[in-house]
Amino acid sequence: MIFTERKRKSRRDDKIRAVSEELRGITAALEASDAGFNEVSDEDLIEAMIYERSSLRARYSYLIKELKRIEAE
Repeated sequence: MIFTERKRKSRRDDKIRAVSEELRGITAALEASDAGFNEVSDEDLIEAMIYERSSLRARYSYLIKELKRIEAE
């Protein structure tokens, strides 16, 4: 019984670490996207940067929800 609870907690902790690590990566990518956006002037590149940022924000939002769900388990 105790072994099962430890194993479940260990898997939960592993999931939390993995999601947290991915969140850090997304945060860094958002910062890089901001810096890149400030450097471009071509319309097509600006549009691409807007879509990239939108995609990163959506992924970030998903990961936050996933982290909350895992923590609630």
